[in-house]
Amino acid sequence: MAQINEGLLYQPDEKPSHFVSLLQGFQSVSGQLTAMAATASIVAAAGGQSDSYFSWILFSAFVVCGLGTIFQIRRIWRLGSGYSISVVSTSAFIAICVSALVTAGPAMLSTLIVVSALVQFLFISRLSLLRRVITPVVAGTVLMLMAATVITIVLSRLSDVPEDAPSAAAPVLAGVTLAILMGMRLHASAR
Repeated sequence: MAQINEGLLYQPDEKPSHFVSLLQGFQSVSGQLTAMAATASIVAAAGGQSDSYFSWILFSAFVVCGLGTIFQIRRIWRLGSGYSISVVSTSAFIAICVSALVTAGPAMLSTLIVVSALVQFLFISRLSLLRRVITPVVAGTVLMLMAATVITIVLSRLSDVPEDAPSAAAPVLAGVTLAILMGMRLHASAR
């Protein structure tokens, strides 16, 4: 008999109402689109690319992540989970994407993205073999180290403000944003 967790509103295989699904979908998509736009913006700006390249990279991320999400939701053969799990571009690859863009240009970045996706598919298909090596502690440490590699790129962008803006505008805006987010995270209710 399946164990029921009383703290959850819905069990994994339970279907919520259409209204709740719509709200959850809107909340999920709005957060993911913002994250993808931020990632694309950082990569394009740090790589010294034009606004038209930023538009292209953002459009590409939306299309590829949208298709990936469809494959994740609609289980097709061995692809996908059959659950509402979104595929989004991640900040983990910002450092290497900027490096590829600066060193060899957009063609190298595109090639790198395709090859890394194929390597991830291969890795994920054999992930169960590494269950004892990739523990939650190891995975968490790797995620924190990836964030540490990105922070140098993000911090270097703090001095890049419009000419008519005060030089302290970017650090003040970043500090206020961080304070609001940390305050919400630490003191706001779950709702």
